[in-house]
Amino acid sequence: AAAVQLEAGDLFVIQPHFPTREEPPPDRSALALQLADGDPAELDDIRVTTYLAPAEIPCEEGQTAPRCDRGVELQALAEQYGPVGPGIANGLHVLCGTTPEELAHLEDGIARASCDHPVRSPGRVLAVLGHMHEIGKSFRMTLNPGTPEERILLDIPRWDFGWQFNYALDEDLVLERGDTIRVECSWDRALVKEGEEPHYITWAEGTEDEMCFSTVATRVPEG
Repeated sequence: AAAVQLEAGDLFVIQPHFPTREEPPPDRSALALQLADGDPAELDDIRVTTYLAPAEIPCEEGQTAPRCDRGVELQALAEQYGPVGPGIANGLHVLCGTTPEELAHLEDGIARASCDHPVRSPGRVLAVLGHMHEIGKSFRMTLNPGTPEERILLDIPRWDFGWQFNYALDEDLVLERGDTIRVECSWDRALVKEGEEPHYITWAEGTEDEMCFSTVATRVPEG
């Protein structure tokens, strides 16, 4: 058996999303836990590891609103979210070895980004998850891309913001030290809501912002 180990004093942070353009319904958010009996030392540990990629979606050609400038947009994010707003958007380029200039272009209205990560939590894969926001077009997570051991862990060719799940794999798969996970996302500016002020879209917390976010849950090997 396996479980996520909890310690006395651990905190749960629940982050629901609510619409701001209309009155939201009553909050009925809840957290359900399935607790295991017996000695925790007899349970294998489950670890959930996050793998990210940058998001850089410039305004379309001809759009000249002030927030179409990346610097102006980052300042707006700093005012809304504090230093973490622009911090994540810029920090992901350091992590992934990319630059905003490299990614900030559209091909037929589509922006793309990817990032390769060394596997940080080896073990048997229990579930994978991909996450973007409302203008997401496609999501893919690949193990050991470009090698004979390449495996597609998750492929969502038609992204839907309202349909997000953890997925189990079709095959039994164990991640090992030295393996690589590639996360790839694309976004379609045509999906921006009509009437929304044009702005450069980068990684941030708001639904009108974007993400390229994924998790892998692994069962840590015994010993």
